[in-house]
Amino acid sequence: MTDEQKYKIIKAKHKLIDKDIAGWFGYSSVQSFNATLNGKRKIIAGVVKLYEHLFGTIE
Repeated sequence: MTDEQKYKIIKAKHKLIDKDIAGWFGYSSVQSFNATLNGKRKIIAGVVKLYEHLFGTIE
């Protein structure tokens, strides 16, 4: 399973939206979060790794 797929599962499970996650990392809008493709990829990977560290594997 890819980080993107895991990220979508985390968002659905905890009723999060990109706006919430973008705000955690200081982005002023979802558009700026989505526009920084490399940055978004790194943030998604970080969110997934942190989640797995705290709560175990994502299913």
